[in-house]
Amino acid sequence: MFKAELKEDPLNFEKAVLELEAKMTDWTLLVHGPCDYMLAAAAAGHRLRFCAVKRGGQQMKYFSQEFDLRNQLHRLQLLAHLLSGCFCRQVKLPLGSSCLLRALGSLQSFVRDILLGLRDLHAAGSVHRDIRLPDTIEVAQKIYTLIEFEHSGHANQDPCFPPLRHWPPGCRAADAAYTTASDIHGVGTMMASVNLQLDDDAVALKQWLSAPNPEARPRAREALLCQWLR
Repeated sequence: MFKAELKEDPLNFEKAVLELEAKMTDWTLLVHGPCDYMLAAAAAGHRLRFCAVKRGGQQMKYFSQEFDLRNQLHRLQLLAHLLSGCFCRQVKLPLGSSCLLRALGSLQSFVRDILLGLRDLHAAGSVHRDIRLPDTIEVAQKIYTLIEFEHSGHANQDPCFPPLRHWPPGCRAADAAYTTASDIHGVGTMMASVNLQLDDDAVALKQWLSAPNPEARPRAREALLCQWLR
């Protein structure tokens, strides 16, 4: 597992470090496993440094220098990996902008892959709790996955933090449990946010996923059987 804390202004690098420590205080066996450290990075503007955060937070061990992304050598060190005598450069971008999904075919692959991930996550009794485009990534051409599991936890429980502003109304009330249906609603919301003309089957799926009544929403495995995703 890997966690990063990002800021736009280079002057906020120390703030990114402090927030990284603070967010890593609550570890669970289900989400984080038995590991004592998690790989992490703090970044602000052109400043970047890698570290390991100890279970419980409040203690970090740096294992890299602080990189200056304005420096060509530093950029090369970050982007180049020596594999079998060859250099391979890979850059992965979170889908924070809906313009990265420019065709219905890409959106179909995206929705299918996110639902596949939620199917397995929900089968294990867990929920993601932060289903948004910035928390997804394209790992290869038309292959997508969820990232950012810092808010994840057990399904059907009242989270130990205030409701996130993009949650559906049903789980934003005081003492309301966050269910798998809330994750499903997030997928429908992402479909609605992309700048694409949806066909009738896509519109039907979007409305099904984001139904106002949580009981009317499908489970992830049920949604995967819809006509549009076949």
